[in-house]
Amino acid sequence: KKMPAIILRMLRANSDPFWARLEMTLGYGADGALLYRIVLSDIDELMKTRMELLRLRAAVDHAHDGIAVADMEGLLQFTNQAWAKMHGYAPEELLGKPLSMGHTKEQLVNDVVPFNKNVLAYGSWAGEVGHVRKDGTTFPCWMSTVLLKDSEGKPTGLIGMAADITERRKSDEYLSRILSEREAILKSIPDLFYRLDAEMNLQDWNPVFERVSGYSPQELKGMNALQFFKTDQKIISEGIQEAVAKGQAYRTGKLLTRRGEEIPVFWSAATLRTPDGRLLGLVGIGRDLTVK
Repeated sequence: KKMPAIILRMLRANSDPFWARLEMTLGYGADGALLYRIVLSDIDELMKTRMELLRLRAAVDHAHDGIAVADMEGLLQFTNQAWAKMHGYAPEELLGKPLSMGHTKEQLVNDVVPFNKNVLAYGSWAGEVGHVRKDGTTFPCWMSTVLLKDSEGKPTGLIGMAADITERRKSDEYLSRILSEREAILKSIPDLFYRLDAEMNLQDWNPVFERVSGYSPQELKGMNALQFFKTDQKIISEGIQEAVAKGQAYRTGKLLTRRGEEIPVFWSAATLRTPDGRLLGLVGIGRDLTVK
C-alpha cells in the first residue's frame, strides 16, 4: 500500500536546508512480515522553481497592464485580472475563448490582423490596437506582443501586454487642440509676438516677427534678445531688467533686421513665472512704428 507523499524541509550534512519528498510503501514479505519501502528525493530545485513561478504568477495577476496568452489558433489560455477587467469580464469567462472577442470587426481588419502579421514576421511587435469591452464600448490600447516558441523553435502561441491609453489619447487630443488654437492666435496677431526663455533666448514667435526681422525659423530659434538690437541695445537691456524686476516694461527700440536695417518698434514685455516664483522668461509684442 502506497502512502501519501510528504514534503519535508531537511538539513544536509553541511547544515544547508533543502526540500525533500518522502514516499513510503507498505507491504509484506514472503514470511508475512511487514515491510517498509522508503524513497527520499531531493526536490530542492523543483521547489525553488515552483515558488518562483508562484511569485511570477502573483506578479502577473496583479500587474497594472493587461496580460494574456493565446495559442496559435487564437484561443485564450490565460488572462490576468487587469486584462479581464479592462474588457469587462472575469478571467474565467475568457479561458478558451477567441482573442477576437476583444475586438470589433473593424478593429480586427484595421488593427489586429496587420499587427499579428508583424508579430509572426519579426517575433515581436508593439503599437496601438483598438479593443472593445463586453458592453460594446471601444477603447485604444498600446500593445506589446511576443511570439512564444518551443525548444525546437516552433511557434506555440502569443503573449501580449495591453495598456489602456484612453486618458493619454484624450490628453494628446486636448494638447493638439490647444496647439492649434495657439497657432491660430499667433497668426492673427498683427504685431510682432515673441517669447523668451529665462536666458532671454527666443523660443516662440509669430509669422509677423519672421517677416519684419527677415530671419528664417531655423535662424530665429535660440537667438538672444539683444542680438536683435544695435543702436538701442542698452535701452532694451534696461527694459528687460525692469520687466524681470517689476513684472512688466515698455520700451521703444530699433529692431536690427537680418538685412542690417533698423526699424523702430514699440516693445512690451511681461514676465512668466512658475507658481513658486521661478523665472521662466518673458513674453510680449512689438508694434512696428513704420506701419501707419
